[in-house]
Amino acid sequence: MLLDFDEAKGALEEALKPYDHSYLNEVESFTELAPTAENVARVVFEALKSKVKLKGVKLNSVRVWESPSTMASYSEIQGE
Repeated sequence: MLLDFDEAKGALEEALKPYDHSYLNEVESFTELAPTAENVARVVFEALKSKVKLKGVKLNSVRVWESPSTMASYSEIQGE
């Protein structure tokens, strides 16, 4: 097992907390960056990456779904 689901859920909830029930254009991460699905995926990836790294896990990617059929994904180049 790489990471317990409860730990993963807690890390994700902590990473998403600044954006929950917020107008994204007014959140610090998006004051100078448009809150597109692509940018949201990147910002969440960066926030989550540091949290799971502390547990010895390498984050592969983050997907943000806009609707049941459209999504954006962010991942780093392998080796970084």
